[in-house]
Amino acid sequence: MIKKIITSLSLGKKGVNKVLGDLETEIMDIVWSSGACSVRDVYENIRLRRKIAYTTVMTIMSRLAKKGLLKQTRRDAAYIYAPVMSREQFASGFVGQVVEDLMSDFSTPLLSHIIEQAADDPEKLQELSELINRKLAEKS
Repeated sequence: MIKKIITSLSLGKKGVNKVLGDLETEIMDIVWSSGACSVRDVYENIRLRRKIAYTTVMTIMSRLAKKGLLKQTRRDAAYIYAPVMSREQFASGFVGQVVEDLMSDFSTPLLSHIIEQAADDPEKLQELSELINRKLAEKS
């Protein structure tokens, strides 16, 4: 499912903004905080900070549902949206997908870079070593 959501990666951005647009991220932050909410709830929240059209929020929430990030349930005359996964699950999923894609095409440079990055921090290097040893023990 994550593969369907990730269509591009913006390396200069932070957090989930690397894979979601600014407005998508803002909407997901609201829905992740609320648990479940209507388009009106999200619109009113964003409107406190900036000018935005109700229909823009509705369109983006509908797209997020089509991408599989939001679940859409009809209640009376409105839809209620809820996150399909937590922010942590989403982040873990997109990191996993990116690493999987990089490993399939660039395994040696990727692993080399990870080790070089960890080498600057003894704690990270120890953590990496422990992870490798744990995986080796599982495979034995």
